[in-house]
Amino acid sequence: MVMVRVMVVNPVFGRAIPVAEHCVGALADLGCESSLVDLTCFQDLVRDNRGSVGPQSAKAIALYEAVAERVQHKVRRFEPDLVLVLLLAPLHKGLLDWLRDQGIKTAYWFVDNLGRYPFWRVQAPWYDHSFTIQDEPYLTALRNMGARHCAYLPNACRVGAHTDIVLTAEERERFGTDVAFVGTLHPNRMAVFDELAD
Repeated sequence: MVMVRVMVVNPVFGRAIPVAEHCVGALADLGCESSLVDLTCFQDLVRDNRGSVGPQSAKAIALYEAVAERVQHKVRRFEPDLVLVLLLAPLHKGLLDWLRDQGIKTAYWFVDNLGRYPFWRVQAPWYDHSFTIQDEPYLTALRNMGARHCAYLPNACRVGAHTDIVLTAEERERFGTDVAFVGTLHPNRMAVFDELAD
């Protein structure tokens, strides 16, 4: 049996970093050989890049080229069948074209609100497959933007990684609550909680 080799690329910052890490484990659980390209080492370069004017600035180009070099190095060593990229990973079109020239399939998983970040409209057509945690009207919009193959792929819980823990009495006193929220507390979500509290 041939084992599928999947290389997962995480973003430099953000909530998708642990999602990427769990993808590597979940893919291994499914019988794939999986590997992570960790881009968090570029955090200083991204911070330094803030304030640069446009994606064609010298600092932005240096960032994209440094990321491309790291990804290409890992591709040459790991020889993946598929490269799965999570949102906010700074890969440029030239790198995606290079991957395709190597015969490697690419997939982009946008694990956030498509309405909040508009850059997916440009990037989705660069990939062989695009996935999102939202369905319509975004799937139609992806197709209209030129995405080759797109589908709804919600987040999930990885069995074995997310388990119950037993709290001590002190921890229950400190952390115990009738309602818990997991995620990033944006103002729109706070408004929902304010409504529920009334």
